[in-house]
Amino acid sequence: MVALVLWSTLPLLRTTLIESGCAKQADLCKTQELNALDRWAVVDQDYVAGRISDYLQNTSGVLAFALPLLWLMLHSARGVSSAIRSGGIFRKVAWDWLVILHAVAWSGAATESAKILSQRPRPFVYFSPQLHEHAHSAYTSFYSGHTSFAAACGMAAWMMLVAHDGSLAWRRGGLALYGILMISTGIARVKAGVHFPTDVLAGACFGSVISYFVMRQHLSNKSKNYFWPAPK
Repeated sequence: MVALVLWSTLPLLRTTLIESGCAKQADLCKTQELNALDRWAVVDQDYVAGRISDYLQNTSGVLAFALPLLWLMLHSARGVSSAIRSGGIFRKVAWDWLVILHAVAWSGAATESAKILSQRPRPFVYFSPQLHEHAHSAYTSFYSGHTSFAAACGMAAWMMLVAHDGSLAWRRGGLALYGILMISTGIARVKAGVHFPTDVLAGACFGSVISYFVMRQHLSNKSKNYFWPAPK
């Protein structure tokens, strides 16, 4: 509950806590002051790449929350019907969803906290600081929320797969999909001109690590008998 409250309310504080520093002091947005890795990413906004990154982020979320239902569908009809009659199916799937949501929410809360604390201008601000003087979201570059969300969803889904005793093939496939969505989301955010490479690298790291520890805490407190067995 705390994580959800923070994740949903911290963005509302942006207009109060974030200052458009470059508009008031142009020296803060000098390209030559950036590190070598980030300097080349100073480009104007690419709205097509931005929309692609939205789709990739949303796909990560849909797949993560679809996993419990997909796993259920792979079981024998007899096992599923028995679980439905006993009501156990709803408890198991709902708990999976809540655990994944908790991991993603803590990652989101950490992301919003970092944005407010760092107030780093986005790459496109370097082109025209005055134009974005009142756009507080233009100073939330560090770190990438899209990338951290994709990373948190991917890690949560993969750990849930491991907890359900998924086969080696399932684990490898899940890990590959997790990496592809996370990396492609980060690349799209840089291409869109809304994040630096270090923003997406930090987003990938923090999203994965936070989700890992939240999931580990939940899964270590549950009996293995709680989870669905591996598909036949």
